[in-house]
Amino acid sequence: MTPKKDNAAEDTATTELDVLCGVIAHLFPERTRPKPRRRINIGNHRDLGADELEPATSALADAASDSHIDVEVVLKLLGAIEKLGWTGIDVDTFRARVISHVERRWPSFVEPLVECALQTYQPSSVFRTFPKLRCERFLASRLAASLATPQGYTFRLEEVLDELAPETLAEARLLIAAFLERGIRDERGLATSLFCALGRGMGWTPWVSLQAILHVRPDYAGLHATFERVGDRSRESQSTIDRRVEMAREIEAHAKVRNVAGLLLELIGQGTEWRDDGLLSRPAETRAAFVDRLRAIIGNDPQVRQAVIEALLWSAGGRGADLAQFAAVALAQPEDRSALLELERHPVRLVQYAARAVRAAKFSERLEVGTLPPGGSLLQSLVTLDGGAAPADEPARTWLGDRAVERLIEQTISRVEARVAQEYHNHGGEGEDRLLSSLFRELALRFSDLDQALESLARAAAAPHRAAVSMEYRNVDRAEGRCERHQESKKLLGRFVPDRGAKNQRRLARPAGHACSSQASLPK
Repeated sequence: MTPKKDNAAEDTATTELDVLCGVIAHLFPERTRPKPRRRINIGNHRDLGADELEPATSALADAASDSHIDVEVVLKLLGAIEKLGWTGIDVDTFRARVISHVERRWPSFVEPLVECALQTYQPSSVFRTFPKLRCERFLASRLAASLATPQGYTFRLEEVLDELAPETLAEARLLIAAFLERGIRDERGLATSLFCALGRGMGWTPWVSLQAILHVRPDYAGLHATFERVGDRSRESQSTIDRRVEMAREIEAHAKVRNVAGLLLELIGQGTEWRDDGLLSRPAETRAAFVDRLRAIIGNDPQVRQAVIEALLWSAGGRGADLAQFAAVALAQPEDRSALLELERHPVRLVQYAARAVRAAKFSERLEVGTLPPGGSLLQSLVTLDGGAAPADEPARTWLGDRAVERLIEQTISRVEARVAQEYHNHGGEGEDRLLSSLFRELALRFSDLDQALESLARAAAAPHRAAVSMEYRNVDRAEGRCERHQESKKLLGRFVPDRGAKNQRRLARPAGHACSSQASLPK
């Protein structure tokens, strides 16, 4: 029942607040009852009527009600209002008062409303009542966190995505990166919901279509793909079928994107880096022809070209990363500079670094890591990053014929020797055999790393030749070691011995206990 109202405005407002507190107590009997001036008992066994909701919602305009209202109270009030509306009573005024109260305190309601939308079984009701919640930045970040967590129920996320329409590339990248972090490849339904949401907001642009093919429907790549037209209603909901059919219809319309995607999947498709007969196992000339073919198909379409560059920098990994970086540099045009700058703010940090490297290589905007030798090779750049620049015109000192390679080998050996020498000094000149064993073990590991770096540089430059380095060592007994060393010295001595005309072997004489050889093959 509604208490009698006094004529004074203050008493009227207080009475309405009393009713509001009584309504809250009715909706949340487990809560500690607020203590206004007067208690109102509504009754525990009946629904709220217009007599209670009229003064209760009217009190929401008063700032004194703010301390009593949180998101749970708001949703309960809206639920009671909708239930009353089913009886035929006009409840638009009641609903508008609740919404007006929330909008008056909007900053304090954004985060709890987002949490409710992600956790409720009917997120559509939240977004329908508060449509501007869809535009909140916190929603995008919170949704991305939920997408990245594999423990969440996918049907809830799909329902939330059905309510959204992201309109910016920044939001799209954030959500796709979160879904990829989730790491569950068989959740095609969730991925389809995500890309349909992007299609509603941004349109099915070449960027959206290419990402959808690469991450959801690789079977739609190529000019002769078969597209889904209908679904099995006995196994899936109609909304799921509708989303899949929509994706098929939109991707089918982008013939050039499908053709380009077919080429990209040869480089970045699942499992390609482990195949022995794939693109990455072919000679450098074949890989260069792949890039040339990619450029020819793209033509002068900047939207497709920029989408391809981002896909190369984002999706390629492992052995394919070098060729992808090379292809991105080859494809980039002056008009793509702003797109590369935008990629340097990508949510995936590796894409940021790769985009900066492309900009440095293509537009001569050097990285602030030291002076690169003018006209130098990739090897000289690696030497610069590793230990300072060498004069570009410094002649080679060995049969290798490349001073950059020689310096890399020298720096690798010098750093390891310096570390072991310092450790020898720190131990008071004791433990020589153990330190020597550690020296050669460390050298073998560092030479292996150096060889991989040289191979990666050669791939990135599509070079037909490269230098290769390696080191092997084994333990020997003292009798064998005594025959291979000079008694006067315990220093490492080296000499180059020709071997088969194409390789040289560096033999190291040293104290008994270990035998070692390192070899560097000529560029081949």
